[in-house]
Amino acid sequence: MPVIKTLIVDDSASDRALVKRALAQSEEEYEVVEVLSRSELEDRLAREDFDLVISDYNILGMTGLEVLGIMRELKPETPVVLLTGTGSEEVAVAALKRGAADYVVKSVNHIKKLPATAAAVLGRAALSREREALQEALRASEEKYRTLVEAAVEAVLRVGDDGTVTFFSRGAEKMFGAEGAAFVGTPFAELAPPATREVLAQAVERYLGAGGGNDAGAILATTLVRASGDEFPAEVSLAALASDGGRGLTAIVRDVTEKKRREDEIARLERQAAIGEMTAGIAHEVRNPLAAITTSATMARQELAEAGLDTENADWILEGARKIEDLLKDFFDFAKPISPEFAPCDLNALVREAVTAELDKPAAAHVVAELELDGALPAVAADAKLMASVFTNLVVNACQAMAGGGNLTVRSRYEDGARPAVVVTFADTGEGLSAEDAKRALEPFFTTKTNGVGLGLPLCLKIVKAHGGSFTLAGREVGAEARVRLPVGGP
Repeated sequence: MPVIKTLIVDDSASDRALVKRALAQSEEEYEVVEVLSRSELEDRLAREDFDLVISDYNILGMTGLEVLGIMRELKPETPVVLLTGTGSEEVAVAALKRGAADYVVKSVNHIKKLPATAAAVLGRAALSREREALQEALRASEEKYRTLVEAAVEAVLRVGDDGTVTFFSRGAEKMFGAEGAAFVGTPFAELAPPATREVLAQAVERYLGAGGGNDAGAILATTLVRASGDEFPAEVSLAALASDGGRGLTAIVRDVTEKKRREDEIARLERQAAIGEMTAGIAHEVRNPLAAITTSATMARQELAEAGLDTENADWILEGARKIEDLLKDFFDFAKPISPEFAPCDLNALVREAVTAELDKPAAAHVVAELELDGALPAVAADAKLMASVFTNLVVNACQAMAGGGNLTVRSRYEDGARPAVVVTFADTGEGLSAEDAKRALEPFFTTKTNGVGLGLPLCLKIVKAHGGSFTLAGREVGAEARVRLPVGGP
């Protein structure tokens, strides 16, 4: 379990002790450093980095708002949780406007909520860092594209005044996966699938017809199709030019598959950040009344039992409370950041353990497993506990999809290349899954089950991505296939 390095800024020994006691009761492990003044704070920040700062509002010689100013100047990426006095909502609002990640009222009862608040704050910070990294990668990708275009156009086509292709560049051959001879003489619009073909045909007619070329250089976002039949998102720039006594046009085509993937990933992270924050907040507010319900039901059950009366209703309440507590734990697990502890890991062994454990249960009595595991698979740098939870979740999902029986096939293989990786796939023969449902299944709270909450697969995705890998789910008319790809050397 990774240690969360935490800086406490408070000149009150009793308040510092209160905070440390609350953190010590958390499931997470905290390494606490204490400072009592501005000079100590600035000195520590100059020498060390911290995952989290917890600051009192009233400190000798400064206020919590000044602490926020110092953090903004020296360590702007480090989240700060502010401790305020009871009833000081105006102070809390001012702190949030100045950049505080959250606040906790400084009282014995409210300080107990500090670990949950810290987990939510750290989760938001981790998602923000990942989102910024993706945005930077997108900006770098765009800059790389602009540089390449200045040096050499990737895909260039010429179209005659009859709308057919007359020239197909080498870049276009690479993009569409066939030699230019296969396309020359065919209508340019047929580079698009039937669903978007008419849009491309109208664009060509507009450029070739009367007044064509007035909007030369405009970019048409569309879908094109490779020689293999695979569709891909593209941006097409058309320019009408006179040629050979007639009118023709030049088309510059850009494959934006990677750009769209990154944009979709950024959008997914933004949705996940919002959902994670909302989930942590809900769980945070539910736990206190839930604890009161559990305590009251336990006392009621004891009194009923001592009086020789039926305890069924009290037992029912306690069982319901336990289920809610388990659900809240799932919420917190999903909301908090994942920091794998990397070590050489035998993925085949983890697969065998997960399959054996789940298929021994009565619910999987009619499921037959077939393991096709590469015996020469190299060890992977991974967190064995986290990856075991991913494999177990995938086996459980497959068994639930085959409640009436079926076959589960698990394969592992090695992928060589610039970045060697190990791929593990889980394929079942259960109820079919549409492509749309397969995509939505990786979003939090979407589920096709009657008793699920839809956090299992999103958590699998989150764990695999924390390992620098990829996780995909493919739907079929019969069954589904989950694919986990992990780089051998870690991220």
